[in-house]
Amino acid sequence: MKITFEAIQNRRGWIQADYNDGLHEGCIRFEMSDAIDVRDDLVAEALAALCGQYYDTIEMALKVSNKTKKQIEARTGAQLICKVGMLFWNINKMMRQDIKTLNFNGDLSNLSALALTPGEVNKVSLDFGQESLRMYEMFDRWNSRIVKTNVMATHFPKITSDYYMIGSILYKDFFNTTYMITGLQLNPLTFNMTKIEAEQAIAGMINLPHSLGLTVVGHTKIACRRWSNMLESAINSVKLSESHVSSLQRLLVEIENERNHLGLRIHSRDLQPTQIVWGADARLDFIALYILKYGGREKAEKLVRDIPVSAEALVAQCDFNFYERYYPGAFYYMSRSFREAVQKVLEKNEILLYSEADWQNFLYVKDWIANTRKDAIQIGR
Repeated sequence: MKITFEAIQNRRGWIQADYNDGLHEGCIRFEMSDAIDVRDDLVAEALAALCGQYYDTIEMALKVSNKTKKQIEARTGAQLICKVGMLFWNINKMMRQDIKTLNFNGDLSNLSALALTPGEVNKVSLDFGQESLRMYEMFDRWNSRIVKTNVMATHFPKITSDYYMIGSILYKDFFNTTYMITGLQLNPLTFNMTKIEAEQAIAGMINLPHSLGLTVVGHTKIACRRWSNMLESAINSVKLSESHVSSLQRLLVEIENERNHLGLRIHSRDLQPTQIVWGADARLDFIALYILKYGGREKAEKLVRDIPVSAEALVAQCDFNFYERYYPGAFYYMSRSFREAVQKVLEKNEILLYSEADWQNFLYVKDWIANTRKDAIQIGR
């Protein structure tokens, strides 16, 4: 399948392009909070991020460097048709080598990623309009740079989540970013992505995979201790269409508070069930099991309903320590100094590293969830 981007306009602080893949067509727009110049190479990287690995061919009415063309083709798995130039400007070679930028949405895992990252961290947020209304408080609180976009009105979010990186891509030269932080979490869908994330060079930026060492439970543990004064705002900092994420965060904070006697004034008593059924999202099923073990079925079914009865036996017999421990495989892709900084944060928050037993328990739970989903399909649920 082929997609074409044409009529591309690149003005200071404003980018738009018409797109057409035979099934979908429209205009994608990005408006930055600063009137910055964005190189065509970065525009190409941003447009490619919309595509994920969905297309066989991507055509752009742009002239980009050969290096950028190869990077886009490697990341998307698609042939990139465009004009090719010789220049590839990477200011990082001339200036500081340690500048970090986080794709910021303000939720608990984002706050944890900030705590895990040594030194100053720049923040760039995507403003989806109505969808982002609940995020604005955290954007303002952290003085995040903003990229307004109509991407949620397009089909792109249905084919990839890579569009979340676009803010950091467009602001790459403005910050002179060396390291980009996606803030991904460890779960059944990302457990094998550490190597992929670390080796995925985007617009000349190194992708830091350190947040992938923790599940959302581990990230909640750090956020509750480091940012207790803004937990309520972080819990609510989700897209309007993803209110279940707010429910998930509230339930996890409540359990963390109860298990460790943190004295936080956050509860889920008035939380309404999401109506999401078991098997709809493996990531939610994964967290529902943790809530089932430490909060009981009533709380767990506020996140996911129709949890299999057999889950009771699983949570009773399986050690769930891995949910709040750190997967050390992520260390392999960090420099020594960065690894040591992350380890200090983990130690401060009393987070241990995975043992072999922890890893096996993670895999066991992942496979158990997958098998229940297969069973649901077989009985026509």
